[in-house]
Amino acid sequence: QPGDRGLEVERLQQSLKDAGVYKGPIDGNYDADVKQAVEAGREALSLITAWAVLAAVARAEARSWSSSAGDSP
Repeated sequence: QPGDRGLEVERLQQSLKDAGVYKGPIDGNYDADVKQAVEAGREALSLITAWAVLAAVARAEARSWSSSAGDSP
């Protein structure tokens, strides 16, 4: 959280940088830029999760439609 410092924050910064949501230095300081990157990362993860769920539903619907289409004379 803001104000934290240390190795764990450095690891977080590196992970956020690897994910493309943090452009700042890897200095171990949890500042406003890190907080903003964490929020952006959470938002991106939510969108990815939503798309994955929608894709799974679409695949299930397609399988269901395909199966029922094969039952028609």
